[in-house]
Amino acid sequence: MTDGGITGGCQCGAVRYRLDRLGRSTICHCRMCQKATGGFFGPFVTAHGLAWTRRPPAWFRSSQRVRRGFCPACGTPLTYDWGGPVEVTTGSLDDPEQAPPVLQVHGEARLSFVDGLAALPHRDLASEPEVAAFFASIVSRQHPDGEVAHAGQRAGVGPGGGDVEDGMRGLIDCSKVFVDHSDKGGAGVYAACAIAAGEVVEQGIVRRLPEGFDGHASPYVFTWSADRTTWAIGSGASTFYNCSTEPNTEMDRDFAHDTFVIRALRDIAEGEELTHTYKSLAWRGCFEDLRDDG
Repeated sequence: MTDGGITGGCQCGAVRYRLDRLGRSTICHCRMCQKATGGFFGPFVTAHGLAWTRRPPAWFRSSQRVRRGFCPACGTPLTYDWGGPVEVTTGSLDDPEQAPPVLQVHGEARLSFVDGLAALPHRDLASEPEVAAFFASIVSRQHPDGEVAHAGQRAGVGPGGGDVEDGMRGLIDCSKVFVDHSDKGGAGVYAACAIAAGEVVEQGIVRRLPEGFDGHASPYVFTWSADRTTWAIGSGASTFYNCSTEPNTEMDRDFAHDTFVIRALRDIAEGEELTHTYKSLAWRGCFEDLRDDG
């Protein structure tokens, strides 16, 4: 739990949520919940005031009455949505101890061995040093419990060869944005989900243009060297961000690895247009009209 309410999310950190209060906590023994969670039963708690704070989940309609939410990046089961108050999986809470179960449902489908689980013997790793050493060597790639500024999903390699951040995957990930017509004219980039301040909006790679290319003639390329002589084109939606003197994003460029990361400068609402202040606004010839407008 944080000062902002009760929080939770998936294993990789791509999907995060916040809620106002918890309702009834149950475990469901039905076969659908066993399948949906991959467990012996489905643990769920009613989530009042549920809001998605990063990307929303993907959905699978398991019947004509119910849809189940899960992370599209790592697969973590997250919700049970039957048309009333949505329930979240208890284990996806940052603090599951807040939601001890108070009721079981569909006991007729309970697996025969469930009642005896607590009586099973415990493995003593102290007596198995090789196994203990294996577990001690593991570096967790799981999103930590609680909200963090730039939590790594760590389920792949990001720009520059480092860990990916904020649930982003691979060298190119523009899954949090889409391109559409802009009130500024032409096309623009928009948030496909709510994006928190400091969160990665998009990450990608560039291709350097041939020596001698004149970037002053094209607004759709990036300055790609400190001496302003190298130019590059970017992946994803990167060339469609409009310029603003009050931007809500900024681009970090990595010349050494030919990659970039775009981050949110403030909280951004779903559907809001995303803008930069172009780094070469003050001196590139193709931006003369923008300078005049500003």
